[in-house]
Amino acid sequence: MELAYRGETTTPSQCGRMDQGCAFGPIPVLMSFDGDFLDCQPLTLPPGKALHFVIVDLGASKDTPQILRSLAEAYPVGASATTDPDLHVVHSKVRDFLGPTNERLLSAATDAFLKGDAPTIGALMNEFQVRECLRSHLEGKELWW
Repeated sequence: MELAYRGETTTPSQCGRMDQGCAFGPIPVLMSFDGDFLDCQPLTLPPGKALHFVIVDLGASKDTPQILRSLAEAYPVGASATTDPDLHVVHSKVRDFLGPTNERLLSAATDAFLKGDAPTIGALMNEFQVRECLRSHLEGKELWW
């Protein structure tokens, strides 16, 4: 997986680490990464529990290099409040959304998954989507991932 990732980073798409989750096939995996560190932990449902997901392709497009450029601008510190106050606010919100907010939602979703609690997983997915759409709307931008 590391060699595949390093190969992908030499292409124009500049793919990220999350693509590597595909290597586990149908096994649910909790992926944690920080910079070059990647940790993958397979998750197991309790005996007798099953979760069913519907995955939909909305036919949307994305610009991975632009997404990565935008994230690189926001991390680790983003724009200065004195040089660009508006962009500073946007970068702060992005870091919060992809940092503490994401960590809270992911932790709760992992706990719910390990219990086989589909309604809670669905509610957390809805909360994530609502927060992301609101963030994008408030910033006057299209979703960029």
